[in-house]
Amino acid sequence: MRYCIAYATVEGQTRTIAATIADLIEKGGDAVLLMNMSEMFEFTLERPDGVILCAPVHTSHYPAEFISFVSREAEWLNALPSAFVSVTLSITSEDAAERDEARLCDIAAGRDRLGAAHGPSRRRRAALYRL
Repeated sequence: MRYCIAYATVEGQTRTIAATIADLIEKGGDAVLLMNMSEMFEFTLERPDGVILCAPVHTSHYPAEFISFVSREAEWLNALPSAFVSVTLSITSEDAAERDEARLCDIAAGRDRLGAAHGPSRRRRAALYRL
């Protein structure tokens, strides 16, 4: 299968998350096009089998290039199986144990969906823990 992962990033964290998702999919044997929305004004690719959109909430808003891309490409995005990853770097709980649990659940959820054998590498896992 072929997937398109299109992302917008402000400080680079969403790019890291999108690349980690791409790594997991590729380890499962599928092809991925990783696309930064702010660097591509027009693009051409074979129709993917699915699309994953990733964007950060930054100062309570999604980046303008994300809104523009989704608006412009709504027709083909709606015609494909898709997922949306909304990234925020704040965990609202004041309890450190709850914040740690949320981080671990996010990592485990990615491993469960793609199979434990396709979980993030030790280097990627360490990067995810820092998020």
